[in-house]
Amino acid sequence: MLKILGSVLILTASVGGCLTFLERFREEERQLLAMKEMLIIFEKQLEYVRLPIAEAVTDMAKKAGAPFEAPLMEFTEKILYHQTEEVERLWRECFEAHRRSFFLNREEFAILLDMGRLLEPVDSKSQIASVEMYINRVEEKIQKMWEERENKQKVYQSVCLFGGLLLIIVLL
Repeated sequence: MLKILGSVLILTASVGGCLTFLERFREEERQLLAMKEMLIIFEKQLEYVRLPIAEAVTDMAKKAGAPFEAPLMEFTEKILYHQTEEVERLWRECFEAHRRSFFLNREEFAILLDMGRLLEPVDSKSQIASVEMYINRVEEKIQKMWEERENKQKVYQSVCLFGGLLLIIVLL
């Protein structure tokens, strides 16, 4: 009876581990899509609305949601109250402080950190061109993730299931 109960628990744990990996993929996808949406919002604000940086970032924070909201609001607060000229450095500091709340890999997080360059004061045409470049970079990452996801999902499902079954066989 205990062996059967132990086997069921091991199998449940291996399925739970698999579901955890799959949820991580979904969250990474959601965060990449949110980055793309933030960039599109910023591009439209540059093109049509021309809001000050603090207001534009606050608007992005409200629309992007967690985990982007906290570092974006912190960035806005620092810009408003500290009146600093080092916008890109502040952007990096705010996002690096919240690194653990993101599921992005190293390359994707580097793109997010580099997005602070978009807030540096330059002419609007070159700023819009830079935003489009970042949108293309994020789209490439999304495309790459979609291509790799199906293979990785199958591998994770197989490894988790067969690992659990192997452990059951070894323990029986």
